[in-house]
Amino acid sequence: MHEVLKAKKILVTRPAMLADTLCTLIQVRGGRAIHLPAIDIQPPADKNHVIQLLSDLSRYHIGIFVSQNAVRWTIDFLGGDIERLNHLVLVAIGQSTAKKLRQAGIKQVVYAKGQVDSESLLELTELQASEVCGRNILIFRGTGGRELLANTLRERGANVDYAEVYQRAVPKYDDASVDNIWNAERPDVVVITSAAGLQNLFDMLSSEQQRKLLDTQLVVIGKRLSVYAQRLGFNKIPVVANEANDEGILKAILRIIGAQK
Repeated sequence: MHEVLKAKKILVTRPAMLADTLCTLIQVRGGRAIHLPAIDIQPPADKNHVIQLLSDLSRYHIGIFVSQNAVRWTIDFLGGDIERLNHLVLVAIGQSTAKKLRQAGIKQVVYAKGQVDSESLLELTELQASEVCGRNILIFRGTGGRELLANTLRERGANVDYAEVYQRAVPKYDDASVDNIWNAERPDVVVITSAAGLQNLFDMLSSEQQRKLLDTQLVVIGKRLSVYAQRLGFNKIPVVANEANDEGILKAILRIIGAQK
């Protein structure tokens, strides 16, 4: 079991601080985890706006966290005082984000159990019109992103604000490091967990490196991301992890390696 990934190279593109567990799971099974974050997570440009929003949490009824990074940065802004969130009905986009909240000390968290996306969130009983009409909702997220969640909740009668507690940036790497990955290392599988990360990875490569990437098997965490990759020109249909957590991603990698034998 421990050698099932022997000699296999897995490129993990998750941001720093979110990739350690997956890299360890890969290495325990004999694989080589190559960590190249495709997104750099930074503080928001307007910290004062976030601080002002979080100083008035009492006016909100529901808080929605759309990523693990949203949890981490919100807790940082709160100075670790998670009790300020206790009056909220807390909703997480998926199991991993819910786990992050629980690890911080939050006991009650509702989370979507299907795909990790806005569509799954909007199916939750707690976010139906009968539950949100007239209520104030705060969505904790990074700067920018899809508007489907907020727009639909507003259509259902809710008042929605964003707490954009971090921003995404394109990482900077020297040419030699990137060349080494795609020429000397040449990954067998690439793990992608966001469309922005995939686009950043593609854009940082030379045309020859892009060709190699497009011919590499992807593991992704949602059907929308699979469609995005295919539109970008990937030659192999991405494998979608059944669960958008480290264990689910590992199982998807193992399915690929097993199919190749």
